[in-house]
This record gives sequence, structure tokens and C-alpha cells, in this order.
Amino acid sequence: MNTTSNRKERPPKYRRILSFIVLAALLSLTFYTWRAWSDTVAWKEQSRYSEYTDGIASAVTGRLNNYKMILQEGAALFALYGDVTRDSWKEYYEYRQVRALFPGIQGIGFSKVIQPTELEQHIKEIRAEGLPGYAVWPTGDRDVYTAIVVLEPLDERNRRAIGYDMFSEPVRRSAMERARDTGEVSISGKVRLVQESDKDAQAGFLMYVPIYARGMALKTTKDRRAALTGYVHSAFGMNDLMRGIFPDLLHKIEFQICDGSEISPAGMMYESDDQRSTSDTNGAPVFSSQKNLGLYGRQWTLAFETRPLFEAEVDELTPMGILIAGILISLLAFLFLRATESTRVRAAVLAEEMTSELRESEEKYRVLTDCLQVGVSMVGPNMEVLAANATQRKWFPGSDFTQNPPCYAAHNLPPLTEPCEDCPALKTFADGGMHTVEREAT
Repeated sequence: MNTTSNRKERPPKYRRILSFIVLAALLSLTFYTWRAWSDTVAWKEQSRYSEYTDGIASAVTGRLNNYKMILQEGAALFALYGDVTRDSWKEYYEYRQVRALFPGIQGIGFSKVIQPTELEQHIKEIRAEGLPGYAVWPTGDRDVYTAIVVLEPLDERNRRAIGYDMFSEPVRRSAMERARDTGEVSISGKVRLVQESDKDAQAGFLMYVPIYARGMALKTTKDRRAALTGYVHSAFGMNDLMRGIFPDLLHKIEFQICDGSEISPAGMMYESDDQRSTSDTNGAPVFSSQKNLGLYGRQWTLAFETRPLFEAEVDELTPMGILIAGILISLLAFLFLRATESTRVRAAVLAEEMTSELRESEEKYRVLTDCLQVGVSMVGPNMEVLAANATQRKWFPGSDFTQNPPCYAAHNLPPLTEPCEDCPALKTFADGGMHTVEREAT
């Protein structure tokens, strides 16, 4: 009996799995929303990071382009006048306000091509111009010399470079030959500038613009080699150059500049993290990348990493809040549906149990009253006969008690149409007390 009842009250299959379907749907929506928001945040931060790195690369490229124009303007003086005196070069340097408008440049100068047969006479001429200690160095026999004869500003650091033969050093010579053969601006690889001392030495490079003799053909490489008279050049210390480009520290992005197609200790020219605190080095950066810049015959590699100040601005709380809130809401909805279904099932089982108990009670009552030798009936508030025992039905065989007829029609022979005089049932319904009456049935 109980097994049948339990089987009847077992909820439909769809109701049993409804809570799990809702849980799966809400969790799916949560993870979708979380992923979408995370992707949006990542895209936003990637864009912000790219703006910084693109800005740094553009600033470096733009500043070198400006320096190129300064050198080309200086080369134009030689193209116009054939030769430029030391005083004229100083006037050009001051007129262009190089120190104020182009910070980071070590100086701009002119290197003269000197054949071995011309070397002794060249030294005499420069000494006669007011530089009594002038000499071409390093000493030694070479096929050609390219001594620095003019350099501005002629301060203590730049005086060290006067007379230096840049053709004597392979890295510089490679850039100078490239400029000579192409007629284009060229920069050298990583070098140590002769202006640098052992204190606070920094990596450097040079930029060259070739100067050709006026009136000579320049169509072929051979022509340009024959016509070369010197170079307008500029020297750059990388630390000074970067301070000129970025006067304010870049607190959010760390970057390195390496001469070559990849980052390597040998080619490292600049690192912006020299003043980072120890705490900044904890953990991997959120973003890192590299950019390759083709610059006047050389390739520079820029490597970038985010710093904690950048990472502190990344919105990590909102996606995490969406994820946690979505999971909690999903679990609460699941538990609510499970509780509701469980309550419904318990209520159905309880109702079935109460109905079963009521039926058993009614059955016992019926058995008990049917055994009595007196007629017993139950009358409702409208005087309808709700039930009658076997004796009562036997006494009034013509009455159909299942139709709930009025008691005065069912319990009187012949049936009455109105309640009996002094009807005890009416009195009981009226005052709630117990009333009796005796009479013979007729």
C-alpha cells in the first residue's frame, strides 16, 4: 500500500531534474558573462598597454628623425659652400638651438676624409686654426683616415673626440661605409663613445650623413666612393638620449633597447628599470612584448613589460565579482527549487497519509455503527442525512440515504415534508446542546 502511494507521489522526471537544469543554465550564463567581461577588460588593458608601447616606439623613432634632419641641414651647408669653417659650424649649432630643442644629443660634428699622403699637411692646417695639440688618433698606418675636425659644443667631453679616426673602429666604419655607398643616413651599432669616461659610462651610437665633393657624379657606388670628402655626424649616449626623449620617468612601463634583432646582453643599449624598487620585481608582468624598429640601416629591438603601477589599474575585481555573485545566485536558485520540490512532495505524502488515516477511521466507525441494534444516522446542518447505519437502513428500506435526503423525509413513514415537531437536531444546531425526544414511528 505504501509502495503504491510513494509511486503515485513520485514527481515527474522533468520536475526531478528541473533544479539541475536551472543550475546548469545559470552557471553557464555566469561563466559566459564572466568570460565576456574578462575579455572586454583584457582588450581594454591590452589597448592601453599598446598605446604606451606604441608611444614609446614612436617617440624614439620621431626623435631620431629630428636628429637626421639636423644633420642633413648641416650637410646642406657643405653642399652649398664646399667647406665650412669652425666658426660657421658653431653659428649653425647655436642658430638651430640644438642643446635646447634636441636634448640628448652629445654633439654634432664633421669628420674629414684624409688620404695617407695628406695626413701630415692636414695636421699642420688644423693646428694653425687654433688647436696646437691636434693629432689624428689612434696612430698607425691605414689606407684612409676620417678624423673629427669640427664638433659642437666644444665642451670638455667633446674635446676628447677631436682628431679621432672613426674608420679605425669596425662598428663605426661599417656604418660610415654604408652611408658612403648608399648616400643615405646611417647609424652605427652599439659602441662606447670616446667622450665617455670610466665613471657612469653608457652605451652609445653614431649617426652619419655622407658629404660628397661638389660637381662629381654620384650615380654608382664607385662614383660615391670617389666623391666622398667626409661626414656630418652626431654622437648619442643612450642614457642621455632617453632622458631627452622621456624627461619624466615611465612609472607604468619598463622597456629595454637592444641593438640587433633580439634581446641579448651583448647588444643591450638601454634599460629603463635601473631605479626600480625591489618590490617591483615580484611576480610576472601582466603584459610583455617586443617591437623591432628598422632605423637607418640598423635594427633595434624594444622589449616592454608592465610595472606594478600599470597593473594596479587593471580592473580585476569586476570580473571576479561577476563570477562569485553568479555562482552564489545559481546555488541559491538551485537550493530554492530543491527545497520547493521537497516541500511539495512532503505535502503530497502527508495529505495521502491523512486521507488514508481518515478512511481507516471512517471504516472503523462504519463497522462499529453497523453492529449496533439501534438505528444511527448523521444529520447535516440543512437536515440532510449524511450517513446511516445498517439498522437504520433496515428500518427504512425505502429510503436512499446515499442521496442525502432530509431526515424528516427519510426517517418517517410516511415521509414528512417539514421537520418534526420539537426536532432535537434543529435545537442542537441552534444552541449547540444535546437534545432528545422519544416517539413512535408511524
